[in-house]
Amino acid sequence: MSRLEFFLNRHRPAAPKDRRVFNRIKPYWVQCDAGYVLDISADGVKILSKRRMKGFVSVRLWDDRAGLIHRAEVKWVKKLRFRQYEVGLQFINFGPEMRQKLAEIAARLHEM
Repeated sequence: MSRLEFFLNRHRPAAPKDRRVFNRIKPYWVQCDAGYVLDISADGVKILSKRRMKGFVSVRLWDDRAGLIHRAEVKWVKKLRFRQYEVGLQFINFGPEMRQKLAEIAARLHEM
């Protein structure tokens, strides 16, 4: 299975509490203006942020070749320490074309 296929395949939870829908990968060179990207999937990202987030945010992701801007909903926030939060963001109305574009960015990250 290629990285692209792995990224687009549905996740099969190992534990009952696992709510993931798609497989996740660790991005090495992707950037996000909302915070530092910890992992990325075909329907959202987990970031490390200096601020507590809520509601909806605009997320801009890019690598050295392409980028995308999309609206995301803050699904959860976990405070780690002073001015440091893990934030789970889920893309809103993320169609197949956008998912494919994100998958291509993610697949390239593992080629670097």
